Order: sequence, then C-alpha cells, then structure tokens
Amino acid sequence: MLTRIRSYLQPVWTAVKPDEISWQGATYGLAFVTLALIIAFTSGMAVGDWAIPGFIGMTVMLTLLALLSGSLSDPVMAVLNGMSQRYRWVLIGSVVILATAIIGTNNLFGTAVLTAAVILPASLLGAGIWSLARGGWQAQPPVRRGVALTSLLVGAGGLTAALLWYSWPGPAVPPTINAAWQNVGQIAPIAAADPAQPGPHPVLTLAYGSGQDRRRAEFGTGAALITPSVDGSPFIGNWQGISGNLRSRYWGFDATSLPLNGRVWYPDGDGPFPLALIVHGNHAMMNDSDPGYDYLGQLLASRGVILVSVDQNFLNGGYTDVKMFGIEGLQEENDGRGWLLLEHLTQWQAWSETPDNPFYRKVDMERIVLMGHSRGGEAAAIAAAFNRLPVYPDDARVTLDYNFNIRGVVAIAPSDGQYEPAGRGTSLTDINYLAIQGAYDGDVIPFQGARQYNRVQFSGEGDWFKAAVYVNEANHGQFNSRWGRSDRGGFPARGLLNLASIMPEADQQRIAQVYISAFVEATLRDNSAYLPLFRDARVGRNWLPETVYLSRYQDSSALIVADYEEDVDLTTASLDGGAFRGDHLTLWYERVVPLKHSDQQSSAVYLGWDSPAMGQPAAYRLNLEASEVRPSLTDSLVFSLADGNMNPNPHRLGERVERPVDDGVNGRQPLDLTIELLDAAGNAARLPLSHFSTL
Repeated sequence: MLTRIRSYLQPVWTAVKPDEISWQGATYGLAFVTLALIIAFTSGMAVGDWAIPGFIGMTVMLTLLALLSGSLSDPVMAVLNGMSQRYRWVLIGSVVILATAIIGTNNLFGTAVLTAAVILPASLLGAGIWSLARGGWQAQPPVRRGVALTSLLVGAGGLTAALLWYSWPGPAVPPTINAAWQNVGQIAPIAAADPAQPGPHPVLTLAYGSGQDRRRAEFGTGAALITPSVDGSPFIGNWQGISGNLRSRYWGFDATSLPLNGRVWYPDGDGPFPLALIVHGNHAMMNDSDPGYDYLGQLLASRGVILVSVDQNFLNGGYTDVKMFGIEGLQEENDGRGWLLLEHLTQWQAWSETPDNPFYRKVDMERIVLMGHSRGGEAAAIAAAFNRLPVYPDDARVTLDYNFNIRGVVAIAPSDGQYEPAGRGTSLTDINYLAIQGAYDGDVIPFQGARQYNRVQFSGEGDWFKAAVYVNEANHGQFNSRWGRSDRGGFPARGLLNLASIMPEADQQRIAQVYISAFVEATLRDNSAYLPLFRDARVGRNWLPETVYLSRYQDSSALIVADYEEDVDLTTASLDGGAFRGDHLTLWYERVVPLKHSDQQSSAVYLGWDSPAMGQPAAYRLNLEASEVRPSLTDSLVFSLADGNMNPNPHRLGERVERPVDDGVNGRQPLDLTIELLDAAGNAARLPLSHFSTL
C-alpha cells in the first residue's frame, strides 16, 4: 500500500521539488526580508543624539547575530547526521521529555544541565553494555574492548552519581542572623498559659457528607450526618468538555451538585461552643487533603472549639486536567471555594436549631472563624467578604445574603488574586485577620497574605486587629500533615528542591498551633492577653521554636500618621499637618513594596545613608507640630521597618545592588539607627533601635 502511494507521489514531488536556482532565490528573499525587519527594529530604537551611530551599531550587531546563528547550525546538524537514525530519534524524544519534566525549575541552564546529566551517562552505559554483549569480548580489538568498558564504567558511574545527587536532601543553608533574638532578654514573656497546650475537653470526631461518595467511605456510607448537594455552577468555570467529563466520571457529580463534606473535631460537653472551619488548598485531588489538619482539630476541640475540616478535593487538580491540545481544568474556582464555606455554615446553622441532631444547641453561631491553607486561605477571605454581600459581585442574579457573625479569618500561606471581585482585590472591613507564611515556601513563593493584610480596614467601630507573621525555615506543605516537605509535588520536582534546611514538621505545626490557638482565643473569647504575641514573637518564646519571626500588627485604635499612599509628595504625611524633611540622605523616594515575584500592593519610603562618606549624620524628620496628634490620642508611636538590602550610594556604585556589608562569617549584619522624639519645649528622648531589635 505504501509502495503504491509512494509511486503515485514520486512524479509529483519530482515536478515541484526545488532546484538549486530555487534554493538560491529563497535564500535571497528570506535574507532581504530579515534584513528589512532588522532595520525596522533598530530604527524604532534609535533615538536622541546617538540615533545614527546607534542605528548602525544595532543593525550590524543583529546582522552578525543572524549570520553567526545560521553558521553554527551546520556543525550541529553535522553532529546529528553523524548519529544513527534510531539514536537520533530517541535522543530528540528524550530531550523533549526531560526538558518538559524539568522545565518547572524556570531555569534554562539548569534544565540543560539536568537533561545532559541523564542523557550522556545513559547513552555511554547503553553503548558499553551493548558493545560488549553483541560484539563479543574476544572478537574485539583490545582498544575497542577498552573503549566499551570505559563507556560502561563512566555511564554507570554517572547515573549512580545523578541518582545519589537526586536523593540528597541538599546542602545546609547558613543560618540567618536572628536579630530580634539577640535582644530577647529585654522582652518580657506573656503572662498567660501556652495556647498550644491541650484543654480540658475530651475530643470527639465524626464526618458528614452526601452519603453517596464513591471515593471515600467517611463521606459516603460512613457519614454520621447526611447533607444535601448544592449548585456551584455560577462560581466555577470550565467544568465542561473533555476535562469536565473526566472529572465528573471520577467523582460521580458535576458543578451543579457539589457535596457538603466535612471532618469534625468537637468537644465532649454541653456547649454552646464556637465554630471554626478550615479548608485546604489545591493539591492532587486523588490524595485527600482534608485530614491534614488533625493536629489543629485535636487542639482546638480540647480547648472548647468545634473545628471542621471542609472537603473540597473535588475542586483540586488531577489527571483529568490534561493541559494539552486546548484541554484545561477548572478555571477561576476560588470564589466557589469561598462560597462553599458559607454553604457549610448554612448547614451548621440548621443543625444547631434541629432537635435530635448531635449539635442541637451546641454551636455558638455568634462566634465563627474561617481558616484556610494556600488557595483555601484566599477562599476564607472571599467567604468573609461574600458573607456581607447581598449578591454575587460577578452576577447580581445570584443571591448571597448570608450575614453570619464571622469574627475572624486565618490564612495559612494563602494565594491572593486568583479571584478578584469586580476586578479588584478582596477587601475586608472590621474583622480580625491573621496570615502566616513560611520563608521557604516553594509553592506560594511570595507572601501574598501581606496583600490581603493591607486590604483589611477598620471603620473605627469595635475592637479589631490584623496580623501577619513571616516564619523563617517554614515551607508550604508542612502546615498540612498530608503534604510534606516537598512543595513541588512528585517526580522529578521533588528531588530538585533543597529540603535540608526546612524545619521539622513538628516545629512548623507547633508554630501554627501557637498562633492559631492564640488568634482563636483573642477572636472568639475576647482574650486580649495573647495580642502581644502578634506584635512580637519574642513574648511567646517559651512556646515557639527558635527561628526568625517577622511580624506586622495593627488594631482598630491605630491612627495612621504616614502610610505613603496619599500622594507623590515626599514631604507630606498621611495625617493632615504632618511633614517630612530629609538631611544628608543618599536615598529618599517612595515606591510600592516588592515581594519575591509580585508586590505588596502598598507603598513605603526608601531611605539610604552613608554618614562616613557624607561626613555628617543623616536624619529623616517627621514634624507633627501642626497635625491632629495629641498625647491623649495615643500611647505609642509605631514604626514598620525593614532592611531593603540596597547599596546606599546607587548613583556612585550602581543602582539597586546588594549592600556590600559582610563580616566574612555570617554575611550581612543587621542595621541599626537611633530614634529621637523632640517635644515643643525642646526636650529630647533618644533610643537606639537595637534596644528593641536591629533590622
């Protein structure tokens, strides 16, 4: 059949096959158009006094680049053509597969090195084994035997080394200087009980669900309470097509009939008990994430709080999301995650009012906290925002109108911006908020919870607070006992992360227990004794593992003097009448504060100084003489400061380079400065920042 087709096509190919003259013309045509494109490109870039030299230089450089690239292709093709056809096919296929698997490192050089580390030793090992096995040991000349044996040994050694390297957790990271802990003796510990210690209540557990779950018995035949399904289709995009059909086949339902599944840890007692819901984030949907907060459930339930770990695994990614050939998984589903939390609260409201239900009159629906991890952290904030809205921001035909008494939100390594109501970040008003993030997070790499922290506002009515805690050596996954130390999933990404310096899971979960339990005490029981913990981790040093904790805190009594959001005038403060002046500064400007791969959506002032080089001490002065601040309005003046790690002399040494301060052992040393207060009568009080903590 193929021979017959080839015989039909051969005359056609002979008639249309380009000859040498055609190839020459094609060469000239493509060269002319390419040169024209180069000229058009360089013409657009050539402006100003150096337009003509710049145009000529750029044109010559790009032309040489094109010629050099073309000339180098010949040696590459010659090498490929010198290989056997079978090896060439397998080589190209292996490069594509390996590069695709490893490309998540986002590093082209690293991808090339790792790909070569597999291909070269595997090829040498295979060549050596096959030559010796098929060529015959005695039949080959000594030189060929030596080459084959060397190839075998080098290949085997290379693959063994690659495997050992892949299995190695990674090198130790030099410890970060814990500037705050150097002054820990000057900070008095909180005079309160350890919030991570179990309370007096025996803990009971149960699970509720649809009763028909085909994947998990605890939500199916083993469910203690049966719940109705809910229609989440207005909130979830792309549960359709091939991907949607596969997802529905796996779970047995679609977006129009989502289950309300949850694991409950609750105190054995009469109650009523406050209610907390926690929801996981996006993990492989086949691996249940909801059991991973047992360590929080056991603690909080023993201390008199009902904790529900909400199941939303059916909204997570899985093999059904084949991101090829236009097939995609769920899209913009984080608003659906938040909405589902409110549907769970609706169910709990009904149970608390239903006689013969185990939770009848045992749930204090006036004291509720929502918690979430990763996408669940964003979902908890979305739910708190939706809770006060009459209709869905993206479609007014969808009614919300829940109005539960949600008093607080806890976001553990949260995402932010995967859903934006009306195209804006989720805003929250008059609610307690806590965000916790690990500095070694390999999934949600920037501290996106800091952006939600900035968007929490206080109206001046009621006592509210917000806090954000950045924890060194903590990763993303260990806040959930099912996710583990690797934040990049399974093979091959798991072995490409440096896991050696991540703190033990027990320590990371201990940190979560201390902060979350303290937050629950402050939010649901109005226990203000734990509030200092959110300002300064050192007051809880008897409870917390020693590491670096960077904290931000603000409560509803705060009067903002300067947040650098009001205008572009460097000399004005946010508070009317406040004014700034700078003396002998090498840097002074205002910018949006960056995160690792995004920004905080809030601004700060950047200050730099080099007093020895300037010959005079630098100062940044805030004059409040004509402002509204009076001693009766405040008992403290609070600064939110950070080391920008920038060269203080950018105009002399190159802009925005790392500050070259190193003691040769521990790297950069902390910054210190002096704070001075001067009253209207001329009385001054001075204190070095190091009295509290260096930066």
